[in-house]
Formats: sequence, structure tokens, C-alpha cells
Amino acid sequence: MTSSSTPVSGRAGAPEAATQVDRDAAHLRGKRRGVVRGLRTELGLLILAGCVLVALELGLSVAAEGTRAVVALVLAVASVPLLVSVGLWLDRFEPEPAWLLARTFLWGAGVAVFVAGILNELASAVLGWDLTTVAAAPFVEEALKGLAILWILRRRSSDMTGVLDGIVYALFVGIGFAVVENVQYYDEAITKHGVGGLIGVWVLRGLATPFLHPFFTMFTGIGVALAARPGMGAIRRTLLIGTGYGIAVVLHATWNSGIGIFLFPVIYAPAFILTFVLVRRALRRQRDMLRRHLEPEVVAGTLGQADLDAALNPTRRLRRTGASLAHEVDREQALRSFAYLFARHREEGARLAARGKALPETWAARDAELRTRLRGLAAAA
Repeated sequence: MTSSSTPVSGRAGAPEAATQVDRDAAHLRGKRRGVVRGLRTELGLLILAGCVLVALELGLSVAAEGTRAVVALVLAVASVPLLVSVGLWLDRFEPEPAWLLARTFLWGAGVAVFVAGILNELASAVLGWDLTTVAAAPFVEEALKGLAILWILRRRSSDMTGVLDGIVYALFVGIGFAVVENVQYYDEAITKHGVGGLIGVWVLRGLATPFLHPFFTMFTGIGVALAARPGMGAIRRTLLIGTGYGIAVVLHATWNSGIGIFLFPVIYAPAFILTFVLVRRALRRQRDMLRRHLEPEVVAGTLGQADLDAALNPTRRLRRTGASLAHEVDREQALRSFAYLFARHREEGARLAARGKALPETWAARDAELRTRLRGLAAAA
């Protein structure tokens, strides 16, 4: 939408709009605040306690078993960079706060896996281990991982703006959970069956199915993200979240039962395809929205072509070094964040105009202020 075709509200309300943009700026500073600071202020003690307990357990294993436990730990951690890279790539147009992603990961690797271990052991004392893996563990583990995403909906709803956000948070909590669980599986395999057993388990869990835990939890994340949309009543929210959680549990339990591998073409392949389609549509929608609302700003002189390229290709490499690189990275992060805010603001205005509804009285002033912020960031290049 060009500047000339932008709908204009009847009343501007500049002071209120400026206040809103200041809140946006404060929120974006919060997105970029340090990981340590963010963890300290957001349930930091509980997460720290869970991670310390898990680290203590792993440390005792290393002390007792030596090389075997170290090998298990190294193999479990080896897949983390790839999995995290996938999450960051999915999150490239509207980056979530680094501290919140780290918190979600650590919840999975600490609190969730530790509490799940205790509850699963209690269940196995009653049901036996084979039945626990199907009838108890999937319910417990998916609930504990899902709590991290529900907390974001409850306390950080501004960071849950679409299905892709729910998928990204699910990916990170699932990665954290899977890393620690894999250490336990690898250690048990090498202890009971030697190197051959370890290789077999590693091929299955580390190479063939490294995304399973994140994949199960993605459906809880999708349910939570859909429930976060404006206008959702309590009943619809509960149904959406419950449905997502239920799908995650069914997929998890079916896989644990041993028949999941045989049902892969019937259940898991369609579920993978559904997730892929949702992700692809969400990424295309984000990119198209940015292009649609930022290209007119290049023509108007608000942004340069390089700024548009940075917003549309956030994974590109910067050809600078040292302090110049650090300055450019910080500027581009701020520019991308405000560019996304600006594009989403314009999109909301266009949607209201298409429905024949009046724009909020603060819309025009906020639009002008966002454009001013963008022009300032572009000029700082």
C-alpha cells in the first residue's frame, strides 16, 4: 500500500499514539535485553533450580561412569546447533526475544525433564515401565513442555502473535527436553549393549528422529498460538489448547508404543506435511506483508533499498568487521523490529479499511511516528 493510499483516521490523537510507540520501543528493547537479565526476572529461580538438579544428575553420572557418560553427553549435544539453527531460521522475520527462547529451552532441559523423570518413575512403580511409556509419559511430558508455551501466552502474549511463534517456542522447549533425555538413553544403551547398542540408539534418536520431541510439542504450540488470537473466548481458547495438546499426546504415545514406525506413512508423514505447509504459509505471509508495506517507503525515501533487503533477507551476511559490525548488527535488529511493527500496523489499517470500519483515532499519529523511527534508523547506516 502506498503512502497516498493509506487510510487516514478522522482524529489523530498524537499524544496517545506517541505513548504507544514509546511502549513499542520499550518492548523492542526488552526483546534485545540480555539473556541472563531476562532469565533472572522471569521465573529465573525455578528454571535455575531445575537446571542445577539436572546438571547435578549428569555430573554424578560422569563421575560414576566416566567416559561412557561423557560420550553420551557429547552425542546428545551434537545435534543442538542444527536444531537451534532451524528454529532461528523459522523466526527470522519477527525474531522472538533471545532471553525468552533461552528460557524456553532451559525449561525443557531443566524443570520439564526433571519433573517428568520423577512422575514417570512413580507411574512405572504402579503401571510398569512398558505401560508407562504409552499411558503416562506422553501425558506428563507434553503437559510439562506445554507449560512453557502457556506461560508465554499468559505473561508475554505480545510475543505470541501467530502460529509460527507457537511452533518456534515448541521447537526450543522440545530441543531442551530431548537433549537431556537423549543423554539418558545413550548412557543406558552403552552400559547395557556396548558401542553397538549406542550406535543403534544414536542413529534412531540422533540422526533419524532428532525432531520428534519438538515435533510433538509443535501441536500444543499451534493450539496456544491460535488461542492467542484476539476475540477468543475462554471456551474456544480451552478447546484449541486442549486439541493441540491432545494431538501431541496421541502422536507421542503412538510412537512410544512401537507401532508408530509402521504408521509413519499414515499418521506422521501427513502431520509433518501439515506442519510444513503451516510454516511455509506463515513465512510467505510475513515476507509478503513486509514487501507490500515497505517497498512504498523505499520509493518515498523513508528507507533505502539496502534496508528493505535487510528486512526481507535477515539471514544475509554483513560485510563488516569489529565495532562497525557490532553497530550494524544492532541497527539492523532495531530496524527489522520496527519495520515489522510498521508493516503489521499498516496491515491492520488496511484490514479495517477493507471491512469499512473506522480506524482508531490514534492510528495516523502512530503511523507517522513509526515512519519517523524507521527514517532515523535508516539514516544511521
